[in-house]
Amino acid sequence: MSPHENRMLTRMNKWVNLWWWIAVIGAPVMLLVLLVLIFAPGRLPLPTRVSVYLDFYGARLLGHMPEGAVEASARVTLARAVYSLAVVEAPAIIIAVYQLKKILENVARKTPFVIENAVRIRILGLTVIGSACLRFGRAMILSQVVVDVVRLKELSLTVQPAFNEMNTAFYGFLILILAEIFRYGIRLQEEADLTV
Repeated sequence: MSPHENRMLTRMNKWVNLWWWIAVIGAPVMLLVLLVLIFAPGRLPLPTRVSVYLDFYGARLLGHMPEGAVEASARVTLARAVYSLAVVEAPAIIIAVYQLKKILENVARKTPFVIENAVRIRILGLTVIGSACLRFGRAMILSQVVVDVVRLKELSLTVQPAFNEMNTAFYGFLILILAEIFRYGIRLQEEADLTV
């Protein structure tokens, strides 16, 4: 490996390790916050205002609701929904980062073209697709919670699926295709090694 490739690999390893530790530490923290929200919601400071994002095919608007629009009990409900759904999605992040970490370890050992990496890339693709499905479900559930708890005069809120996560799912399918190409390349390399 050239010095430039070594530096790039070192940087990638550092970033993946950083994300690994953020995920490993962040997941239990989110779980702890969720448990406090479930059993002792009065112990956590909750925001007095609620912000809402509206997506319009690339443009995103941020709106702050007036303080009276969301009651204190409704803020607890919103916080519970946000944290419980984040806790459900956290394992997908941990799995994806773990797979990247192991792939980079094989690259550092100068054995990138092994069947183990093809399997890891496949798991990564499935994780991306699963994460997209979880995020879509989270958005639908959270949108319904917002509709149920927000009260504004002369404004009616409804929930409609936006399918914003279709791009992410598409990327997951692309990763699955790359995993199969990678697996096929490894098989061809093994056959070539046997004939020599």
